[in-house]
Amino acid sequence: MPAHEYEQPYGDLATLNTERLILDSVGPELLTDVARDTLDVLETSMAVYERRGDYASGIFASGWCRLMDQSSRRLCETNNNSDAIGCGKWLCHEHCWGSAEASMDAGESIERSCPGGIQLF
Repeated sequence: MPAHEYEQPYGDLATLNTERLILDSVGPELLTDVARDTLDVLETSMAVYERRGDYASGIFASGWCRLMDQSSRRLCETNNNSDAIGCGKWLCHEHCWGSAEASMDAGESIERSCPGGIQLF
């Protein structure tokens, strides 16, 4: 299934974004279009974060990433996305954000492995 046809079952996490620098500067439509085009070609997944960790965009085009994301999201045992983000059990969110934060702090790209067996860049 192409990335542009997939929506996470828990909804759009960008609605929780309070910083909105990237989201408002680029715009949600353009940000999503660029991400979808990239993901359709690479058949992978991506998350774009604001400096404090708010989601600006996230698309899971890879079936493996979808499975891992949904499975680790269920570990939070809540339907509330704000609570789930802070639960510490949403492994995909935790590791993606941790890698993004380390990259921002270092001022350069960082590549790490996630518990799901893929490389985060």
